[in-house]
Amino acid sequence: MNCLSYAIVTIPDVEAGCRQFGLGELDASNAAKAMFHLHQQETGELQLPIHLQKIAALVMIKREGDYILDIQTHIAKGDTETALITAFIKQAQAMATLISWDAAHFTVPVMSYRMLKHKMAFPRFFSKPLDQGIIDLKSLMTVAEDQTSFFEMANLLSIPNPEILHDR
Repeated sequence: MNCLSYAIVTIPDVEAGCRQFGLGELDASNAAKAMFHLHQQETGELQLPIHLQKIAALVMIKREGDYILDIQTHIAKGDTETALITAFIKQAQAMATLISWDAAHFTVPVMSYRMLKHKMAFPRFFSKPLDQGIIDLKSLMTVAEDQTSFFEMANLLSIPNPEILHDR
């Protein structure tokens, strides 16, 4: 089986947040703080909604059969968000299966929103039901009452420095 496992790291989309919350010309740091504060006041939730997150880093592991063919890390400091998504689409198009942690509620929706924002096409995300060719490890490994975070699973598996992949 050839598959592409991937994880994303997000940061607040300050530009969209400033428009949504009417924050004017605040610098990025203060705008992000204001976004979290205002969103928490409105909803009681700490996590920003997916449409207010942008991709800051992407890690992909390409595997065919028993062999890992490639490991790639893309960080927004060196690449634009568009470049990160383009790299993902390029790798994902050739793979039969995509694997991600919390694909149904986080990675697929975030990637989809960001692709729409940048006018990028990846029909697989929009034309198939999520369960066809995209594996959500979180859903497979946990029951609804006991959702394990990516960070907790990384610690369980003794993955060094899981903070770089901490997407939720």
